[in-house]
Amino acid sequence: VLERRVLEEAPPNQSYSFERGLFPLLLEKGEPLYGYTEECYWLDIGTPEKYLLAHRDILAGKLPFEFREKERHDGVYVGEGVEIVGQVHLFGPSVLGDGCVVEEGATVGPRTVLGEGCRVRHSAKVEDSVLLPGVEVGEECLVQQSLLGKGVRLDGHVHIAEGAVLGDNIRVGPENELRKGIRIWPSTELGEGKIRF
Repeated sequence: VLERRVLEEAPPNQSYSFERGLFPLLLEKGEPLYGYTEECYWLDIGTPEKYLLAHRDILAGKLPFEFREKERHDGVYVGEGVEIVGQVHLFGPSVLGDGCVVEEGATVGPRTVLGEGCRVRHSAKVEDSVLLPGVEVGEECLVQQSLLGKGVRLDGHVHIAEGAVLGDNIRVGPENELRKGIRIWPSTELGEGKIRF
């Protein structure tokens, strides 16, 4: 909670850190700053790593949360109109949003969130990741510990892992490997075998 006049101390039209800039400046000027101890869960989700951590913590039950999806079994929550095609492997804790499709031989979970309308194709594996609405994971793809934006499409045999972040509406052709915290800008199209990072 800030007094409006305090915002005048922040320089206009540039990135500015309250923690490293404003708060020390206010202390230097002798302005009062107050804090209190709170027992509730709080996490700044301003980075992809923290965004993923927040989802992991919710799935692990570290804070009270009521899923609107129905629990199917062992911490696997499934939304309306979810289609499970043939034999699949679902591990909790995980959430499959409304209208998701998981095809024969695919694996989802643990620690996975699929947004509305996601599709996990034949023999693909998604674990410890968050996929925003409309993502399509192609056949025999692997997605681990990563964040995929809305409308991402992975063709077959793509590996996404180790903190990779893909922006909205990206298409990744077959035989690409995106790892080690790589960031791909929204609406990018990667042809077959273009990146092995």
